[in-house]
Amino acid sequence: MTLYHTAIADILIQLNEKSPQKAILVEGKSAVTVHEIYKDAVQIALQLQLQGFKVGDCVAIAAPPNATFVKIMYGLIFLKATVAIIDPEMGRDNYHAKLKQLNPKWAFVDARLLLLQEHPILRYLHFKKSKTAPYFPPTSTAQIIACGGWLPLFQKKIFLNNWFKKPIHPVFKWQQESLSEETSATPHDFLITYTSGTIAEPKGVVHSFHSLLNSLKLIGNQLDTNKENLIATYLPHYMLIGFSVNMPSILYNPTLTAVEKLTFFNKHQVTTIMGPPSDFVPMIAHCEQTKTLFPTSMQHILLGSAPVTRRFLERLCAVLPLHTRITCLYGMTENLLVATIDGRFKKDYDCEGDLLGKIAAGVTVKIEADEILIHSNQLFTRYFHLKERPEFHETGDLGIFDNNHLLILQGRKKDMIIRRNFNIYPSIYEATINRMEGITEAVLVGVYDDIIHDEKVYLIIEGAADLDKKTILNQLKMGIYAIDTEALPDEILFRTLPRSGRQHKVNKTMLRDLIKLEN
Repeated sequence: MTLYHTAIADILIQLNEKSPQKAILVEGKSAVTVHEIYKDAVQIALQLQLQGFKVGDCVAIAAPPNATFVKIMYGLIFLKATVAIIDPEMGRDNYHAKLKQLNPKWAFVDARLLLLQEHPILRYLHFKKSKTAPYFPPTSTAQIIACGGWLPLFQKKIFLNNWFKKPIHPVFKWQQESLSEETSATPHDFLITYTSGTIAEPKGVVHSFHSLLNSLKLIGNQLDTNKENLIATYLPHYMLIGFSVNMPSILYNPTLTAVEKLTFFNKHQVTTIMGPPSDFVPMIAHCEQTKTLFPTSMQHILLGSAPVTRRFLERLCAVLPLHTRITCLYGMTENLLVATIDGRFKKDYDCEGDLLGKIAAGVTVKIEADEILIHSNQLFTRYFHLKERPEFHETGDLGIFDNNHLLILQGRKKDMIIRRNFNIYPSIYEATINRMEGITEAVLVGVYDDIIHDEKVYLIIEGAADLDKKTILNQLKMGIYAIDTEALPDEILFRTLPRSGRQHKVNKTMLRDLIKLEN
C-alpha cells in the first residue's frame, strides 16, 4: 500500500519527525498532538485504500471544522485525492447542484446530518427552526463515511471512529514524488472550493498541491512564529495555515457572544486571530460600551475575506492594546493572497477607495480597462466546469496604483450601478460612508425601477438606533463625508444586513431581492 510524500504532505510528516508530542490543536478540553493527527491521517488513508480508493478519486467533505477535519484532510493529501469542500450555508438547492456536478465517489459527512436524512420528523423540525440550516442531501453514488459520535443510523455507513480503533496496516510505504508540481505540465487537482454562483453552473475553484502550498507559506509568513503564540479560529483553512508554521491553533465556537469570546481569548491567552471584520464588530461594540480593551495577550489580528474599511479600523484600534499589530489581507478564492497592508497605517492613509497595500511576493498585478488582473504561483488551476484558465486571472475588481505603488480598490465590475449614464462604483463611496459615527456597515445597491426606467440607488445602513436619514443625507452632500452628487442615494434604509457563507459577507443579491419584495 502506497502513500504519497508530496511537498504539502511534508508539513505534517516533518512536524511528526521533529516534535510528535507537541500540542498542535486545542479543541474543548483536549489537546491534540502532532503524532495523533499524523497517526490517524495515515489510518484514514490506509483504510480508504482497503476500501478501493484510487489516486484522484473525488471526495466531498461535510464535516465540522475540528481536529477530525484536519485528520481527514491530511489523510486525503497522503492519497493524492481530489477534495471538495462545500459551504453548507450556501443553501440546499446549491448543495444539490454542486454534488451533482462533482459526482464524488466518497463523502465524509457529519453523522448528525445523516440522521436528518433518515428521520423525516427530525428533518421537518430542523428546517422549521432554520430555513438556512445545513443539510447533506442523500446520494446513491458516494460511499459515506460518518464522522463524529455513533448515532442510530439505519442505512449502511462506515463510522470513521471505528477506523481509529484498528491497528495501522503493517505493509505500506511512502512514495516520494520525483517531479515537482512547479515544473509539471499537469499539476494534480487537489482542492475544490465553491464560491457563490448560479445554481445552473456552480463555480468550483480548483487548486493544486503546489498553489495551495505557496498560499499557506505566504500567509504563514505574515504570522509571528514565537513559540508562545496561539491562533484562535473556527475555520479549517486557518488551522492549516497554523500547521504550516508550526503554530498551535485553538478552536472556538463562532456563535459565542462578544463577552464569551473575549473571556475565551483572555483565559487561553490567545495571541493571534484571523477572520473577517464582521467577526470583530460585536466585540468592538462591547469594548466601546464598557470602556475596556481587548485582552493584553492579543499580539496580532489578521483581517481578510471582506473589505476592511477605515471606519472599522478606527473603531478597532481604539479598543486594542497599543502593541497589537493589525494586518489586512487582500485575496480571493482563486488566489488566496494578493496584497497586504498594516491596519494602523491604512487607518490614517488618505485615498479615494479601499487601500489594499503592497503586492505579495511572487504575485504579478496588471491593470487593464481599470480591472485588476493577477498571475502568481498561488493561482488556481481552473474552474471545475472548465478545462483551463487564462494566464492572468480577471478578478472583477477595479483598481489603480497610487504614487507610492500601493494598490487601491476602486470597486467591483459586477457591483457597478449605472444611473443616468453615470457609472457608480459602490465600494468607493461605501469606504467614506462607513466612517460616519454610529454606522457599523453601509452598502449601496442599485435596483432597476420599471417606472423610471433606470436604477434607483439604495443606501442600506446597519448601525446605532439613533441614526436618522436627514442627518446622513446632509453629511453625504457636504463636509468630510461628502460623495459625488450623482452617487447620492434615492432612498436610505436602516436594517440588519443579510450575510452568508462562513465568512459572513454581505449578500447584495439577497439584499436586492428583499428590496424588490418590499417595494
